[in-house]
Amino acid sequence: MLTEMFSRLRDRERTGLSLAVFFLLLMVLDWIVVPRIVAECRAADRKIGAITRRLAYCRSVMDLAGGAEESYGRVVNILGRAESPEQAVADFKGRIDDIARRTGVAIQAMEHRNPVVPEDVPSGACQEYTVVIGSFEAEIGSAIRFLNEAESSPEMIRVTKFMLAPGQQIGWLKGSVELSKLMLRATE
Repeated sequence: MLTEMFSRLRDRERTGLSLAVFFLLLMVLDWIVVPRIVAECRAADRKIGAITRRLAYCRSVMDLAGGAEESYGRVVNILGRAESPEQAVADFKGRIDDIARRTGVAIQAMEHRNPVVPEDVPSGACQEYTVVIGSFEAEIGSAIRFLNEAESSPEMIRVTKFMLAPGQQIGWLKGSVELSKLMLRATE
């Protein structure tokens, strides 16, 4: 039926009708198809932007990885690694005893506490070892050298508590001191 009507039209009318149908089809495509394509392109652009930002962030993290590994290497050498808690405590006590002997501090009582994981290290990668010198006696200068040498040692020993009292002789001190040190756990 449509072909009969179309065949009855003159060439000029057929061309005009064909052009009108073509433009009508283009208008329908513009209303229905093109907005969907544009929306998909915009969504793809947003995804590309998000992925680009994430990639830039990942690259910045990767740039920091080398420095972090280098810092970790320095810290491992400073902190040391505890093969066992008993070995670490024995080494720590020995180091304190060496410093005391070298600086002229007489230790009368020394004990240790069980190692604990510091609160600010959630991974539990290191433990804090504590040695308590319950009683020592020394000249004032020797006590100061002992504390200075302990604090400035390469093992990063900290003085956490310190109590002093006058000694029986002039220029002498009695006291107690608590020292702590961090060590990495042995690898399992």
